[in-house]
Amino acid sequence: TYQPDPIRQVFIPKEGGGKRKLGIPTNRDRVVQQALVQVLTPHIDPHFSEHSYGFRPGKSAHDAIQQAASYHEAGYRYVVDIDLKQYFDTVHHDKLMHLVEQFIPDRSILQLIRRFLRTGILLGDSVMPNGIGTPQGGNLSPLLSNIYLHELDKELERRGHRFVRYADDCNIYVQSRKAGERVLESVTTFLEKELRLTVNREKSAVGTPTKRKFLGFCLQALPKGRTGIRPHRRAKQRLKQTLQKRLSRKRPGKLMDILREVNQVLRGWIAYYGISRMKNYIQDLAQWVRRRFRQLIWKRWKKVKTRYQKLRKRGIPTDKAWEWANTRKGYWRIAKSHILHRSITNEALHKAGLLHMNAFYTKMHERFHETY
Repeated sequence: TYQPDPIRQVFIPKEGGGKRKLGIPTNRDRVVQQALVQVLTPHIDPHFSEHSYGFRPGKSAHDAIQQAASYHEAGYRYVVDIDLKQYFDTVHHDKLMHLVEQFIPDRSILQLIRRFLRTGILLGDSVMPNGIGTPQGGNLSPLLSNIYLHELDKELERRGHRFVRYADDCNIYVQSRKAGERVLESVTTFLEKELRLTVNREKSAVGTPTKRKFLGFCLQALPKGRTGIRPHRRAKQRLKQTLQKRLSRKRPGKLMDILREVNQVLRGWIAYYGISRMKNYIQDLAQWVRRRFRQLIWKRWKKVKTRYQKLRKRGIPTDKAWEWANTRKGYWRIAKSHILHRSITNEALHKAGLLHMNAFYTKMHERFHETY
């Protein structure tokens, strides 16, 4: 009889403050959980709702946001945004196992799943019992999450609602604010009474999809009744904050290592948000990133002599090189100057390896629109 090891508890920062709790299984348990997922998914997944997109084969966050956009175009201009408070930590074990039994008749598999659910949490040298929740961080957790919230999907379908669910992130689309308020109240009652979950009333709300964030995106009303997709302002803010840390002028380390880190951040962000129409934003962002690099490089040319030599080497006339080598202007202001643009050109930065963001975005955007 297989007995899982205690899980290791770690905390990671959450967007908007606070920390998210993760339960990290041992490598041995991770392998067993993944084997379970691979065996069970082909039998269970076909029963799930077409409106459920999270952690499912052949479905993605981009499919979810496209479906949301289609509802908006069809006239459903309000969204009921339901936030579940600490969802993964509050899943009721007996209720979950009752739902799992509807898909899995094998008693040995059911017993193994229950053992994983009840696995203790390692805190220092002691193990704390675990009587509720499905630890976020294990391979099995997303499948169990979808089984549990499949009950919500069935209820929303029974009521005839237009909705999109990605894991515990559920949006219901309606035609008026008043209808949205009724739906929010009734669905909250269902979640709390039938599924024993807690709805975060402070974060749950009825709003417009052009302002509410869903999977990092929001919608955009376009001419002729069309709907666009764009990154939410908070997604842009987080990107800028990440890049500011990576490109701090006080940051130590080799320039090439910093460049590789920045490229990794940019590639990941554009690969995810590239479905959006944001050509102008990418152009502005690319300009800002290059300016940050120029600031960083100028800071590293610390001495007057070094700055003078570097500027002369790059073709700046003697008098101008000496003038700028001695300037007292701030780093950020100098980074925008024509002198640094002449001496550290866009082409030079790209030749050194900086991602050509405009070209990469165009490639990703075209790829998305071949699919959708």
